[in-house]
Formats: sequence, structure tokens, C-alpha cells
Amino acid sequence: MNLWSTSNHRSKKTIKKKFRTMEKIFDTIKGFFGGVSELLLTLLSVGILVQVLFAEPVFGIDVIGNVTSIINTLGDSGFVGLLAVIVLVKLLDRK
Repeated sequence: MNLWSTSNHRSKKTIKKKFRTMEKIFDTIKGFFGGVSELLLTLLSVGILVQVLFAEPVFGIDVIGNVTSIINTLGDSGFVGLLAVIVLVKLLDRK
């Protein structure tokens, strides 16, 4: 009986150790994608600001036109577009 309990105790330790390792991996991945999304939002903001100030596309990309097109597409989608906007706001507001 005692032999069984030590084996069970060891397997619980192993499971906890593997769980902590997986948590670390997921935290690393989540941190990476969080950093990438922050970088992209910063670049989007800078692109909009530069285009407003200089009235020229940034690196040949019409940032304001693209954002306007996305907003129009979501607006034309009706209720589904509204849900998409709500989901995007919730995802971006998770800080």
C-alpha cells in the first residue's frame, strides 16, 4: 500500500512539473504575440499621424484609406460587423 502511494505522489509531482512547464510556454507565446500586437498598433498610429501631417501615403501605403475601408466593410456587414468590432475592442482592451 505504501509503495502505491509513493508512486502516486511521484506521478502527481511529474504532472505538476509538466503543467508549470506548459504554463511557462503559453506565457512566453502570449507575451510574444502581445508585444507584436502592441508594435503593430504603434506602427498604425504613427502611420495615421504621418499621413495626416504630410498628406502623403506612408511608404506607399494609404493607411487612412485602408482603415476607412475596413470600417466601411464592417459597417456594411450590419450586425455581424458590429459583433466583429465589439470582439476587436475587447481583444485590444485586454491590457
